[in-house]
Amino acid sequence: LFQLTDSGHMNKEYDDYMQMLSKNPNDPILREMVEKLRRRIRTTQIEEEIRTMCVASNPVEYAADFLAIDSTELVKIHAIYEQIDQDNDEYISVDEYCRFVCQPTTLCPFIRHIFAVSSPGESKSPKDDKLDFGSTLKATSMFCLFSSDEILQLIFSMYDFNGYGRIKNDDFLLLLTMFHTRHRGPVTRALREFDLPEQGCMTYGTFRTLHHNFPHLFYPALKLQVSSAAKNLSLITDEAGNTTLT
Repeated sequence: LFQLTDSGHMNKEYDDYMQMLSKNPNDPILREMVEKLRRRIRTTQIEEEIRTMCVASNPVEYAADFLAIDSTELVKIHAIYEQIDQDNDEYISVDEYCRFVCQPTTLCPFIRHIFAVSSPGESKSPKDDKLDFGSTLKATSMFCLFSSDEILQLIFSMYDFNGYGRIKNDDFLLLLTMFHTRHRGPVTRALREFDLPEQGCMTYGTFRTLHHNFPHLFYPALKLQVSSAAKNLSLITDEAGNTTLT
């Protein structure tokens, strides 16, 4: 079957399903289809909003507008980028970025995901480890201003490929391994205190509850945000000369 991807067309599909549901309100299959479509619509709307935000042809200009900074501050931030770009080829790798912000390289997959989300639809992907100044500044600025809930959604989306609001239990364990390669003890103890869903996958609601009950599970992602802001954006100052974003 052809699946609509544009949110406007999906809303039309949703209306059609709702009419069918009104005639068969107790149909469990139809109710599940409606719920899945509702989640797909919301995910698509968010993606479209992000694409709209990221349409600036020049990512440096986009980041400057996003952070409300001037050319003087951009020069300062570019000087930081040059510290990472040791071979002066105007590109850095994800691995180099990870080391610069003083985080373990096991977080490289998450950092690649941050860059991919910040530039949806672009032809270049960070998986080739070629990050220019514009894409680095854009991804960093967006990530550093995310709320804790937005970071949690970002983590979940690494394995919620279709935007259905579910990930496999095995993928959840992969996330924990990525974030806690060096500190498996506390994670292992936490895993003993809760049971993963028996159906083999968990919803975002379950994922969020686990985070609230065991805050240290995804604390490394919040630590990465703080470190990224301190290392990359610490030279930005307000009108009174005070450092911001740190």
